[in-house]
Amino acid sequence: NFNRSNKFIVLTIEKALNDAGIDLDEYDGNRTGMSWGAIYSEREVLEEDLSSMKNDGRMSLRHLTSTAPGGRLNSLVPFNIGGPAFIHTTACSASCQSIGQAKRTIEDGRADVMIAGGSSPIIHYSLPLSFEKIRAYSSDTSIPPENRIRPFGEKRSGIAYGEGFGVLLLE
Repeated sequence: NFNRSNKFIVLTIEKALNDAGIDLDEYDGNRTGMSWGAIYSEREVLEEDLSSMKNDGRMSLRHLTSTAPGGRLNSLVPFNIGGPAFIHTTACSASCQSIGQAKRTIEDGRADVMIAGGSSPIIHYSLPLSFEKIRAYSSDTSIPPENRIRPFGEKRSGIAYGEGFGVLLLE
């Protein structure tokens, strides 16, 4: 299933390879791997969870921890990648974990090149409901809305929700 998120993953990897001037065909595909962090699952899983919430008022977090592109990620990307493949679904730390895993994989001698990255797509208009359910948004009305989201601010409160994809190439 080559959905919107998977298309962004491929485009992000292509851009990183082009920017770095790297042609993966020059490397042994069996020694080229991928480590990816993904916060969300496929749209269908999310919609099932949201439907469940409407019916009984409870929301599963399955869409946050299900293997988003999963182990099939290597087969989704049109590159010479046949080495180690990892998927990390540890919510907000998933991309960071993917970089650490890629580094360890190279240090352990299991790969020469690793594509490490992550994706956080907005796959459904109601996805922010899950953040509301876990009370992640700011409820401090004493702070004006334009000042609530300051990552390093002394009076920070709540989260800012967005979409993003990023890649690092490790050798």
